[in-house]
Amino acid sequence: MEFLHYLYDVEIPVVIITNQSGISRGFFNWHDYEKITSRIIDLIGKKNPIIGIFANGLGPNSPVPGWRKPSPEMINYAANMLKIDLHNSFLIGDRLSDVEAGFNAGIRNLIHLETGHGIKEREMVLKFKEKKSSPNPNQMYSYFFCKNLNFYREFLK
Repeated sequence: MEFLHYLYDVEIPVVIITNQSGISRGFFNWHDYEKITSRIIDLIGKKNPIIGIFANGLGPNSPVPGWRKPSPEMINYAANMLKIDLHNSFLIGDRLSDVEAGFNAGIRNLIHLETGHGIKEREMVLKFKEKKSSPNPNQMYSYFFCKNLNFYREFLK
């Protein structure tokens, strides 16, 4: 919560882009997802920088291209709808598909966390970074590898 409150205080809007394959696999339904999301919003409280949440319930074997990350379609839709400059944005995620989706959408600042799935996907993200490095300065991407959301404290020192 502290990180989200910090983003609220410095007026940085947050958009959540999420794959929810548990819906297509029958683990839960959209109503369950909405109840959980609503509870999270309540827990964050009034200092909430979230301006949009975009979710899909597509499974891992859904047709490509589609809204499921690593496709950039959900990010691009959100950016168009909310008038977000993707080149000056940053993406935070714990999965390779998050980093790939950000890269595919042209987000130049990609932050990979070790939390959630991050620790087991870190090696794949490092390989992706190595493979997608560009010598063209107009297409430079910055990758940051952090343990958790407390990384922002280092920038405030």
